[in-house]
Amino acid sequence: MKKKRIVILGAGFGGIYTFKYLHKKFHNDSRVELVLINRENYFLFTPLLHEVATGSVSPEHIIHPIRVSLGCCLSEFHEANILSVKTKTKTVNTSVGDIAYDYLVVALGAKTNYFGMPELKENTLALKTLEDAFSIKNQIIETLEKANQSDDKLEREKLLRYVVIGGGPAGVELATEISDFIYGTFRHYFSKSLIDQVDIQLLQAIDVILPGFSPFIQNEAEKVLKKEKVALKKNCMVSSVQGGVIEIKEADPIEAGTVIWTAGVAANTLPFDIDIELSKGRIPVENDFQVKGLEDVFALGDIADFQQDGASLPPLAQVAVVQAKTLAYNISAQIEGKPKKGFHFQSKGSLVSLGKFRAAGVIGPLKLRGPLMWWLWRTVYVTKLLTWKQRFRVVLDWTIGLFTRRDISKFQ
Repeated sequence: MKKKRIVILGAGFGGIYTFKYLHKKFHNDSRVELVLINRENYFLFTPLLHEVATGSVSPEHIIHPIRVSLGCCLSEFHEANILSVKTKTKTVNTSVGDIAYDYLVVALGAKTNYFGMPELKENTLALKTLEDAFSIKNQIIETLEKANQSDDKLEREKLLRYVVIGGGPAGVELATEISDFIYGTFRHYFSKSLIDQVDIQLLQAIDVILPGFSPFIQNEAEKVLKKEKVALKKNCMVSSVQGGVIEIKEADPIEAGTVIWTAGVAANTLPFDIDIELSKGRIPVENDFQVKGLEDVFALGDIADFQQDGASLPPLAQVAVVQAKTLAYNISAQIEGKPKKGFHFQSKGSLVSLGKFRAAGVIGPLKLRGPLMWWLWRTVYVTKLLTWKQRFRVVLDWTIGLFTRRDISKFQ
């Protein structure tokens, strides 16, 4: 019998966990080939990017080489850019040529959403890739060094103003980590007068931060931001950023040496040779993850619009990981001629890190905050790392961080 080729596009949470479950199912099964295509040759654990950007975790500890995950002879990996899908010939067009599939899993994740303002990409930093984390850390260090050398009061004020735009979990977590990075570590290396001039701001377009989270978490986050000397500005709609000047609708502009955009994500685009009516940029899928109208193409994670209770599931790693298990089951069921099953997401809770020894979360009826929640947040996330080697290294970073200051070396 001709082997069935299952091709997975993307090695984020959705793609890598789908691969893991399929590999477990079809290990030593000569009927199946697994193919993984990704732009980078590693899996990136994005929930810890803000800790890389602020010197708490080493970057090599949150990435895992994909070829190490492949594990056996029924798998192949292509490091390539994915250009389009040709459903009529059942091939994926990539920068290394066309790759045939029998079943296709689209898990290309999301990118930073600039809401139709391309100048933001040129004039702000993001936090989506490892390179973004490097850029943020380097920028924080460079602005402190430049301000330390400057005698111009206005220039120093601008250099020492750090503005994070976007009050979702990425923005809140990053702002609190930047505060701890500067006030907890750099205060030992620069004068008190310079550190006292630091101004960290978090801008949110609407009247609440962490939308979609419980009021308990939102309130706790606001309290911690205030304690961490992060100025929270709500109902602050940014219209443009040029040359370090942030234009705000119906408010005075803000000048800053560092501007970081975390105000949303948008699904990555993938051209098909047939018309697929997208839903807010995402690919609509059935409750078994089949792309509507294509029985051999599936999608999950940030790129998929999975409707549940009249709304789209949020683009979260927690969602993609649990979706992957059902999707892998459904592909194996389709190959074996068995009935597929639908998916229903049930949240295990909400957790937000708020800097060193601070976090807030809701797990079932429990509402927790402080060091216990911070420890629980770290425990939950470290278990999601792919290998024990990664887990040990990250835990070691955190343990060392309890007794020492954060790393302040620049990335090259």
